[in-house]
Amino acid sequence: MDNQINQNEEIRSKNYDIEEIIIQRNRTTTYAYTEEIIDQITVEQILTVLEIHDIIDIECIQKIFFEGKPVFEITYTNVEERQRSEQILKGKLPINNYVLQQRENRKLKNTIKIPVIAVTLFETPSELDDEKILAKMTEYGEVKKEIYHHKIKHTQIKNGYRTIYYKKINKSIPTILWINGNRIKIRYEGQDRTPICSFCKVKGHYKEICETLKEITEKREQLQKEMEEEKEEEQNIDRNSQLSWAKIMDEKEEKEKEKERENENINNQNQKKKKFNQVVSGNANKTDINSRKNFQEEMRRNREKQKTTAKKTDLSQKMAEIEEYNNKNVKRHIEKTEEQKKEEQEKKKKRKEAKKKRNLERKNDETISLSGSEMELTGEELSDWNLSHENFSV
Repeated sequence: MDNQINQNEEIRSKNYDIEEIIIQRNRTTTYAYTEEIIDQITVEQILTVLEIHDIIDIECIQKIFFEGKPVFEITYTNVEERQRSEQILKGKLPINNYVLQQRENRKLKNTIKIPVIAVTLFETPSELDDEKILAKMTEYGEVKKEIYHHKIKHTQIKNGYRTIYYKKINKSIPTILWINGNRIKIRYEGQDRTPICSFCKVKGHYKEICETLKEITEKREQLQKEMEEEKEEEQNIDRNSQLSWAKIMDEKEEKEKEKERENENINNQNQKKKKFNQVVSGNANKTDINSRKNFQEEMRRNREKQKTTAKKTDLSQKMAEIEEYNNKNVKRHIEKTEEQKKEEQEKKKKRKEAKKKRNLERKNDETISLSGSEMELTGEELSDWNLSHENFSV
């Protein structure tokens, strides 16, 4: 932020030419005194004397050295009060048996700002020196100051804009100038901005709308089109001649290749026939017999594969038909609510409990149904049991 403020202040200060002006102090009066009485007279004493004479509207009282001599300066709030005090005191200020004599006021120098004409240059490359720009721009007037370079906000990096300050412009500066091969835009207050064509140098239009330039460009384009059409015709003729010759050669090669393929196929068929005849007649070698067996096995495998593929296709077709039938005819289960699901779970529990009761009842019935005949043992069985028991005990 401080950098931006300083930059703005620099631009404002450069928009003016500073000159010194002497300011006359109309509200002050000065009284001279000698060095001998410096310590004896104070500012408070002077103030009491002025109050006694009913001089109140005072702004400042100070001791200074003016031109090597000590002086008291009294500054009033306005000019009228100063004039009134001078009439009362009549050029003398009595203090402690001393009289201070009035003398001329000291003169102050002040600087004023005189406006100058700021001419801004846009899109200037950084490689372009300020000296070359000044050499070109001094033709249009009296340059007062050096070139000022604008900068990006909050940085010390230049942004390509430059400003030249003129004290006086003798002739109007155009909106566009060519400086050392660079096209530069120029703006300033009071500039004559009527467009000037950079091609025909006529006011009233820019180069983009220049009719003479359009006519010349149209003629050039027509000539270029004619030249390009002639070149294309020549190239097409050469291409056609090359293509026709290449097509003829390609056709010959294709015919030769087809003949070779036909001859190879005929030779292969003849060889197969010879082998088959040899195998049938029994004049074949062992290798031919083995090849025949291998051929037969391959044929058998191919038949089995065809059968399996046919079965798979039949099964896939049947499955697809079944799915279609089910999708069309089978009723889908309706989604049940939570209440229906709870009812079904309760019914299942009741069924399980009923089954458990039935099983218990059956077991009880079986134990009760055991008769006395089944429980009693015969005499022979008892004797056998006793003997076995005795033997076991021994």
